[in-house]
Amino acid sequence: MARTVDSYSRTQKFLHWAIVVLIALQYLGGDFISEFEQRVRSGAVNAGDVPVLAQAHVVLGILTLVLVFWRIALILWRGKPAAPEGEDPRLKMVAHATHGFLYLLLLLVPASGMIGWFGAVSLAVDVHNLLTTLLGLLVILHIAAALFHQLVLRNNLMARNMPKPVMELLAPVFERISDIISDIRGKKT
Repeated sequence: MARTVDSYSRTQKFLHWAIVVLIALQYLGGDFISEFEQRVRSGAVNAGDVPVLAQAHVVLGILTLVLVFWRIALILWRGKPAAPEGEDPRLKMVAHATHGFLYLLLLLVPASGMIGWFGAVSLAVDVHNLLTTLLGLLVILHIAAALFHQLVLRNNLMARNMPKPVMELLAPVFERISDIISDIRGKKT
């Protein structure tokens, strides 16, 4: 089990945001590789004529897998921050499960893609597509939870994994949105 620290290290933060960017790029280019794969299956193109964007998708997937392994290794070696003080045990349980599934999917999505691509295994491609959808849903949940912590619970959770200059830039915006939410909810904290 990883030990507890106050904040993620600079390297851990870098890896988090690098993985975010890579995943965003993969989603933006995912339709392209799916379309290419369908054209290969139908015989419309030769599998050897791989477009640059399809090659980039594969390379970025492999890079994502490497960075996720690195991030997991750093968590095991260095540790990670504990749940916020006084957090509802149900939220802790959901957060723990969500993070576990996120890491699992961050490993399985590129691995299934690699098996489908390099091994030409159709089932792996289908699994990859399904897992990609599940990953997208979990990412949305993860973002919503981070914003809930920041804007509703006001526990500054996002500061643990956000570069300090970015957090300082966003702090007034978060504060204003939190105030609006408090007003809507009928209580000022």
